[in-house]
Amino acid sequence: MNDKDGKPLTREAYRKKISQSDDKDFLERDKKRVQVEQEYAKEHGEQRRSWLRENPEDKFNFKSKKWKTTNSKLNAMLVILTVLIIIVYLVLFFVN
Repeated sequence: MNDKDGKPLTREAYRKKISQSDDKDFLERDKKRVQVEQEYAKEHGEQRRSWLRENPEDKFNFKSKKWKTTNSKLNAMLVILTVLIIIVYLVLFFVN
């Protein structure tokens, strides 16, 4: 790499030049990313708030079918894990 005068750049100067251009690119990309995230949050946040205004009882509806199936699956997994842990302890106890 050569500088403006045609002289070769030192490693330090080259690294400095690259990091400065990377910093500019990063700042531009970051500014664009933040802008897109803010637009997304405004759009989807309003959708969520409007849904909650229309269905306030659904926010913490613990009697729904979906909640009951999730609860029963969770309870079954806890029982299975407990049984498996007990089996592992028994195997380890009797192997020694």
